[in-house]
Amino acid sequence: MTPSSSHLISQGPDGALYRHGDPATACPHWRFVLTGPAITPARLAAIASNVRFVDLLQSPHVCRVIENGLSRTPPILVAESLPPLRLVAVSQDLSLAEAFAIATQLTSVVVQAHHLGLYHPHITAENIALQRASGNWEIRLDYLDLAIDDTSIRSVDAENDPRDADREELCGILRCLIRHALDREDPSNETSADLHAHADAVLEWLDSEPVSTTESLLTLLQRADSFRYETVETSVNVGNNSSLQCSESVTGKSATGNPETQITRVPKPTRGNDAATVEPNPETDGSSIRESSFTPATAIVQRGDRLGRFLIGEKIGQGGMGAVFAATDLLDNSPVAIKVLKTPCDDSSQSIRRFRKEARLLADIQNEFVTRLIHVDQDCGVHYLAMEYIDGIDLKKWITRRSCGEPVDISERDALNIVGDIARALACAHSQGIVHRDIKPENVLLQRRASNISDDDDDIQNYRVKLSDFGIARHVEQSESMEVTGDGVMIGTPLYMSPEQCRGSHDVDPTTDVYALGITLFELLTGRVPFQSDDRIKLATMHLYDRPPSVQQFNPRISDACVSIVNRALAKEPEKRFVDASQFSREIDRVLRGTASDIEMHPKMPEHRDDKLWQKTEHWELDSDPEEIWPYVSNTERLNRAIGLPAVTYRTEYDEQRGIRKFGSFRISGVQVAWEEHPFEWIEANRMGILREFQSGPFVWFMSIVTMEPIAGGGTKLSHEIRVEPRNLLGRVMTTVEADWKAFRNLNRVYLRIDKSIQSRKQGQSRKQGQRIDPFESPHRIGTADAERLQKRLDRLIEAGVDPDLANALGVYLSEAPPQTLAQIRPIALARELNFPSDDTIDACLVAASVGLLSLRWDVLCPTCRAPAATHQNLSAIDEHTDCEACHVAFQSNRGNAIEMVFRAHPEIRHVDDQNYCIGGPEHAPHVVAQIRLEANEMFELELHLSQGDYLLRGPRVPQTQSIRVDEGRGQREYSTKLLSLGQSSHIPKLRSGMQRIQLINDDTSLHVIRIERTIPRDDVVTAASASTIQRFRDLFPDQVFADENPITAEQMTLLATTIQDIEDLYANLGDAEVYKRVHEIHWRMEQIVQLHHGTIAKTVGESMLAAFDRCDHAIAAAIEIQQSERNRPQSVGIGVHAGRTLVAVANDRLDYFGSTARAVMAMPSIAGEDLLLSESVYADPRVMHEFTTMLDHATYETVSLPGSPHQPLARIHAQH
Repeated sequence: MTPSSSHLISQGPDGALYRHGDPATACPHWRFVLTGPAITPARLAAIASNVRFVDLLQSPHVCRVIENGLSRTPPILVAESLPPLRLVAVSQDLSLAEAFAIATQLTSVVVQAHHLGLYHPHITAENIALQRASGNWEIRLDYLDLAIDDTSIRSVDAENDPRDADREELCGILRCLIRHALDREDPSNETSADLHAHADAVLEWLDSEPVSTTESLLTLLQRADSFRYETVETSVNVGNNSSLQCSESVTGKSATGNPETQITRVPKPTRGNDAATVEPNPETDGSSIRESSFTPATAIVQRGDRLGRFLIGEKIGQGGMGAVFAATDLLDNSPVAIKVLKTPCDDSSQSIRRFRKEARLLADIQNEFVTRLIHVDQDCGVHYLAMEYIDGIDLKKWITRRSCGEPVDISERDALNIVGDIARALACAHSQGIVHRDIKPENVLLQRRASNISDDDDDIQNYRVKLSDFGIARHVEQSESMEVTGDGVMIGTPLYMSPEQCRGSHDVDPTTDVYALGITLFELLTGRVPFQSDDRIKLATMHLYDRPPSVQQFNPRISDACVSIVNRALAKEPEKRFVDASQFSREIDRVLRGTASDIEMHPKMPEHRDDKLWQKTEHWELDSDPEEIWPYVSNTERLNRAIGLPAVTYRTEYDEQRGIRKFGSFRISGVQVAWEEHPFEWIEANRMGILREFQSGPFVWFMSIVTMEPIAGGGTKLSHEIRVEPRNLLGRVMTTVEADWKAFRNLNRVYLRIDKSIQSRKQGQSRKQGQRIDPFESPHRIGTADAERLQKRLDRLIEAGVDPDLANALGVYLSEAPPQTLAQIRPIALARELNFPSDDTIDACLVAASVGLLSLRWDVLCPTCRAPAATHQNLSAIDEHTDCEACHVAFQSNRGNAIEMVFRAHPEIRHVDDQNYCIGGPEHAPHVVAQIRLEANEMFELELHLSQGDYLLRGPRVPQTQSIRVDEGRGQREYSTKLLSLGQSSHIPKLRSGMQRIQLINDDTSLHVIRIERTIPRDDVVTAASASTIQRFRDLFPDQVFADENPITAEQMTLLATTIQDIEDLYANLGDAEVYKRVHEIHWRMEQIVQLHHGTIAKTVGESMLAAFDRCDHAIAAAIEIQQSERNRPQSVGIGVHAGRTLVAVANDRLDYFGSTARAVMAMPSIAGEDLLLSESVYADPRVMHEFTTMLDHATYETVSLPGSPHQPLARIHAQH
């Protein structure tokens, strides 16, 4: 056991910060327990990335991570703590020499961090720690960026370089630091005269110009600091071994043992009067320091060098602005491409500005068809971009390989698909106001979709298009500061230049890229460009004045529609071309797939004769908003029954080309009808539609469409349209009777009732406990005999300890609720409906099931559609795996969160209606925002209003899912993707909250159903695992156990263990019988307390006891009360509480708990003494941290080795606290 003097320091959005360590240790470490409300998978991924950055930085001035437990439950980080002294406390007491030393250290850390792409959350004097080492001040910084206090998580403005914030904060600290030190120094002191001069120079520069690079600032500070030392270390080390080092001549080894290149660099600053004159250089935008004694030296990058955090590999390309190297990102060992600016020359300032502009433009573009920018930086004068590495070839090589000197063998469809994807890449750029200006096949990369695709594979389906090289791109409305080309200079590649580029005009816009796309499409279709000449002037003249040859002249197989696209793109006048790449891609998609459909065209009507079609639409203006109405209108299961439709008999079939097919039948107006029911299509709170196609009978097909539009000032215009194609005279008669007369009359009644129900709830008229207005049906009335039986059983319910008000509310519910709702009663939903606490309602339902008011059942939930895939009366009947017919998937069902406890009215109390009236409606999938049915080759444009959060784009038969992130900040409004490409890129598209347009292209040969889903978990389910922690459940239903061969796994279970201390002394002094009596009494008192706090006794073994809880805070409350109840008694009790994954199984005919969590907690009481021990997973629980803060503040912490849980941190709650 390792004792610790640890305590809670602070709490925040990410979790809690504890100070841990041996009391004898001068600097204890920090333990971050990340269980706060802001912790999501995306947030954990960002923290993990920061940890890798800090590990790679390895600066003595930065807190190191000692232990990375982010994959644990709960996630934790252990890091070096900051010394208690802060710069703000001593900043006005430092000498000038000390100020320069601190300033140099601080700036050096920032330089090193920037070279890696790491930025500090907030550089302030309050966040900079100081400690003395060998008589000198040393700084310490925390770069983990964890929100563990009242501050919010840092968000980086996408429009600004995060380095700018670092520099601004850094410069502010340096100004204050140096000014305070100057005020304290005696200017007559000869030893400090030079320091005074340099301090004045530094301050003058800081005040006169913004510092654009921290390297230039570091150079200034090192010159001043060099007066204090004979030798100044000017290298910028990253890790244990440097890359390109800023010294006069450096030769070393890289991390892999490869020799690093010897590189000449800026000489070290000299002393006194020989010092070079230092001033900012506007020519390079602050990227270097002009000195009178030298000019920039040549920098050569070779294999084995390090640029920032990137280890350089082989050269893979060479261009006008520089070279491209394969490299390894040492942050995660992933492959990247490094684009290095060529050796500086006379126009270096312009080249650097253009290079940096490419980075800014790439950062603006978030698109899976564009090479992703990873990092941009310069390492000792070598400017570089780190980009996504594309494993494949460029489009030019692919064209050449396909043609082999012969007429090109590329189908029209392949050519249009390729250019369509390039246009999709450009559409994102054009929407940001960015023009590429150098579109050509060499700048289009083809990324292999799989690693097993060979180098000579020519099938374009095996590649993914990636547009690259934005080096000469520009914003349409570009500010002067971004303009880097001179007047009258041709920018681009002559073969692909637009007429306006050939004129050297600056009036370029997206149509310039459209022209180059047109030439690229021409080349793909014919194997040649439209204009060819070795003379640049002649070539420009052809672009300006010559009519391009016809595509069909070189390839007569090309369709007229495709020719029209090429001709429009190659128009001489920009206004006659496509407006931008988005319009270009839409036209290509129209030729390939027809006009894009939208929700207004779905469900698609089958082919029909207009004169045979019957259709009718009715409208209602309702007081409730669409979001309020949607849960009820979309509940087609209840709606169909409420309007008088009969129950449906369903069956399903699986079709390889179409997926799950559902068939239904019922008898209506004395006629048996059968149909195929196509998947519902909907957009939440906007539109819902269903198509049924009949195999025989009086109808050919039937369609129902509901739309909701918000009314200005509040309310909804709800429209319901029904379309029917009768097959014969009987069909026309039945349509008139069933649809026109009955359906719309009943819809009117139900829609108005739904609106009234919503409004009454909003006005508080039905929120009293037990009172309700059902949105669909009038209250049911039971007979006298049934009412007497109900009352007798309600009396038994009250006798069993259920709150009389809750019992009466349940009685009203059982007597009045519609038969459908009584077929599946979910306890938490019922608690919300009746306005009673969830725990009390669950307890009441269990007792009601034992006295014959309810029947207990178990739903097995499919993890994909989240709907019940099977229902069982006993837990032992649940198999290890269950098949979901709706999704055609088999899933593991012996997991605690996959089994839901539900109830239904007992048959002696009420008849229930568990028939199916509709399956597949939106009510079965409340987490699905939209569902669309796409035919093969169909293109669909989906308009949504997604709020901030994470979403999934998925389909039952699509191989992978695609994550989408919606943010309040900057992002795209449009996103386009192909179904077979979903999830194949690491790129996560980011959309702006509000209105979004998502274009879905079904590039498969078969039909697909696509969903957009929220990723938030359900919070209204009582699982089998949580039910096992309820004592009522165990007492009333001892036969509800899992099969011996099929235990379940509970992902999170809280266990409380106790033991009576010094039991051997008791036996020796009192004897077996007396000890047994005392142990029995203690366990009886404990059992009462455990049950009071919603727990259950799992087992007692001798003097030990094990209890289970669904929540950590309930377990701690029980433990505290047990501790208090036994405090003044002769026997002391040790208590331990632990939480984690647990196996729930059957032992001795009752539920029991097994696994490392159970083993660990059973060992905790023996080392607790009279105290209470909490494991880290318990004391880090957000509820526990909130409710027991004072208690945790007084806790001491220790690390012990427990069975199955080595090095387990524990909080010891002393008995007196």
